[in-house]
Amino acid sequence: MSLDLYKLNRSYSPSLSFVVGSGSSIANFVSGDLVITPLTDLVVPHGLGSEPKWCDAILKNLIADQGWLPGDEINIVTSDIQRITGGAGFGIEMNSTNIIVYFGNVIQLINKTTFATANIVTASWRLVISAQSF
Repeated sequence: MSLDLYKLNRSYSPSLSFVVGSGSSIANFVSGDLVITPLTDLVVPHGLGSEPKWCDAILKNLIADQGWLPGDEINIVTSDIQRITGGAGFGIEMNSTNIIVYFGNVIQLINKTTFATANIVTASWRLVISAQSF
């Protein structure tokens, strides 16, 4: 059986803790929709009490862009779009209090219909950060 913690957290609670196995505690954090602003850093307090062991970032489409439709979500940490080339991309840093996202001048993804690399229109997207501490 597979447990999708991202969907679990988004469905039930922005901050959820539970016990797994023999007393191991897992604390989860899911941000709200975060505005993407090129050439800035975004500091997101996570409240986990320790540095997360795992972090995920989802781009959530609000307005159709590059073949993606409102409601479409793209896991951008596990895809290959976080590269920094010519100022494109982003980086994520985690510490015991914050998750910090550094945005380049553009974020690129694959156009869903043409399969070409494309710059997103940042106003058409929001970022959602998930993290776990255990």
